[in-house]
Amino acid sequence: MTKIVQIQWLLRKVEKRLGRPVKSPIDFDYLSLRIGETIPERLSTTTLKRIWGYIHTEHAPRYSTLSTLARYVGYEDWDDFLAKTTEEYDESEFVLCNELNPDSLTTGDRIELCWQPDRRCVIIYNGNYSFTVQESYGCKIVAGDTFRAQNFIVGHPLYLNELRHGAEQPKSYVAGSRNGLTTITLLK
Repeated sequence: MTKIVQIQWLLRKVEKRLGRPVKSPIDFDYLSLRIGETIPERLSTTTLKRIWGYIHTEHAPRYSTLSTLARYVGYEDWDDFLAKTTEEYDESEFVLCNELNPDSLTTGDRIELCWQPDRRCVIIYNGNYSFTVQESYGCKIVAGDTFRAQNFIVGHPLYLNELRHGAEQPKSYVAGSRNGLTTITLLK
């Protein structure tokens, strides 16, 4: 299990303990309050937004932040969480993290996708699960490429279908296969 998957597993446990998914500023405020009421520690809403991918950051979460979240769900610290949850991790899971489904998009919407190491692209929604790459940094997919995608999920690989790359025949492509997407941002 990769560190990003382990962190996502911890975030799912936090959401389960909280009793609701964490997606909006109000949810982050509520979680910060609940952590402070449950254990004698606090995490700022900004820190929580970063770890959930609501605010873009290039930095990995601190050990102390992960330990605070682990204590909130009943473990001694991050190391204890890792030691005790490896056995219970299942390859099948419900997605309760930052997700973007094309059904919620409007033609012309722009989305920024990031994954390691330092990969970034901006895509435009064409409708009917079809996208065009507008900008790309450090990626094999480049501006002008088109593809189809069913969803985008932080912590999971990006699967592209019918990728049209120059004069090549359409093919499937996976980005972020090791650690998945790190952020998904709907641009204004």
